[in-house]
Amino acid sequence: MLLLDGKPVLGIVVEAQVAADARKRFAWPAYAIGLRARIHCPVCLLVVTHDDAVARWCAKPIDLGGGNHFTPLVLGPAGVPVVTSAAQAKADPELAILAEIVLKLLTLKFGALSASAKKRVATAGVAQLDRIAERVLSAKTLSQVFASKTKPTNKKR
Repeated sequence: MLLLDGKPVLGIVVEAQVAADARKRFAWPAYAIGLRARIHCPVCLLVVTHDDAVARWCAKPIDLGGGNHFTPLVLGPAGVPVVTSAAQAKADPELAILAEIVLKLLTLKFGALSASAKKRVATAGVAQLDRIAERVLSAKTLSQVFASKTKPTNKKR
């Protein structure tokens, strides 16, 4: 949830998806609407996947009836920026680090990347990005990001 001055301004439901699952086409809109009703602000659903074919399936609009559609936001390997040279990494270090972090997240959640994603991971001459990404987000923190459930808890902190 994104807060501004302590008030919710955007809710984000994050869903990890390893394969096409027709039941999700009914559940995803419910997840978003349920959160929207609780926090009283706009909500989006972000589906994260390790496979481009699954990403394309997830990105298809969902017909809700009555001319209404729900379209999830999707992050798959093809949506991760590609950094292929040390020169590119030096020119845009923020993008290079972001790309490495996202690929690490995908690898941690799904164990292995698809063949198309593996090609994207090979960044020529920028091995130091891997170490930078490790320092930015520890493996424990990364695994917690994807291990957490989208359902809210009423536990007091």
